[in-house]
Amino acid sequence: MGERDAGELVSFVADDQQALVGHFFAAAPEVSKKQAILFATGTGIPQYVYFACASWLAKQGFDALTFDFRGIGETLAGERVKGSTIRKQDWGELDLPAAYRYLYERTQKDVILMGHSAGGQLVGLMPQAPQLYAIVQIAGSSGYLKRLSGWLKWNALFSMNIMMPLTSRLFGYVPMKTFGWGEDLPSGVALQWAEWCRTPGYVETSFGKDIPRHYYDEIRCPVLNVSAVDDAIATEHNIDDILRLFPCAKVDRLRPAPEDYGWKSIGHSGFFSRQKQPLWEEVLRWLVALEER
Repeated sequence: MGERDAGELVSFVADDQQALVGHFFAAAPEVSKKQAILFATGTGIPQYVYFACASWLAKQGFDALTFDFRGIGETLAGERVKGSTIRKQDWGELDLPAAYRYLYERTQKDVILMGHSAGGQLVGLMPQAPQLYAIVQIAGSSGYLKRLSGWLKWNALFSMNIMMPLTSRLFGYVPMKTFGWGEDLPSGVALQWAEWCRTPGYVETSFGKDIPRHYYDEIRCPVLNVSAVDDAIATEHNIDDILRLFPCAKVDRLRPAPEDYGWKSIGHSGFFSRQKQPLWEEVLRWLVALEER
């Protein structure tokens, strides 16, 4: 971990007895707020990517919890990703509820979900979604392949239509690290992800089939969608596509351009870099302003 503030190592268990590993960042007592923040990671992104932001938010008064979904990072631990039966929907239906319960029971505070990419997409699968105080979607969009931009569109079309199915059959998992797409993924996660990205609506593809029950239309809390203009995944079309799954939510949008801050890029994951703290401060101002609504 180097000099990174990793908080307190914690663990908790999902309803199916899957153990999950997280890190808890306690709020600075002198500025402690009435809300706690649950970080939900992007696909194949380990939780340590979010430590700097979680630690900073704790200093601003928010208890914060990061964790790795099953099959990823510290939660994977000594287990094998090969041959795993995990599906992507398990992250929303089982893992997010477990993390929510742990954070709420520990702090007794209203929970804000800060979801990066998939973390903000899957929120409507957890039964506690209607009880959330607020949702912050970072790089929040549907990921619909045909509406990606630039070279990434062709890379993703190849990866999701050819590479993922082929390597899944050959190896029993999808070696994402080899292709520079984050952590290796269980076959079920990768193939369901690819299926969702092939059609508009993303997770909506499985409503009434693999997913018999969801809570998107019961979410009425404020939602802030923060998606950079140079994010090739979170294009305007794909942002609109995911936000239509939240018909009752009060949605605000922040569309930062890197040149406005003197940066070369923000992209899909740059928000969580320490150098992007000005964006963290904008989100903080939005969260503080919620108390005045």
